[in-house]
Amino acid sequence: MFYTYAHYRADDKRIFYIGKGKAKRHTSHKNRNPYWHNIVNKHGFTSEILAHWDTDQEALQHEESLIRVFRSMGQPLANISDGGKGPKGRILTDADKENLRNKNLGKKQSRESI
Repeated sequence: MFYTYAHYRADDKRIFYIGKGKAKRHTSHKNRNPYWHNIVNKHGFTSEILAHWDTDQEALQHEESLIRVFRSMGQPLANISDGGKGPKGRILTDADKENLRNKNLGKKQSRESI
């Protein structure tokens, strides 16, 4: 079961992030961008599951719609992309690829990532 969720600043309850996930992703601090961490370090956060979906694709479409709606209303979000697929159109240079390779050398991969 997949879901879409929102993160709110703990102090003033303003929404600052829209996501999709499963299991406990909505409460996780892992794999978040630096802007998200800055907001959380300063304000804290609460999360709310907004809707449940049978497929990842349905959750992705809902996430994209929500991000589009909130941005069209002028709401600043910590989302880097327009939804679940990461930054669109980013092309890694050879230097970027080498930096990523060096960063991950010697790290053990989880069963899931293998």
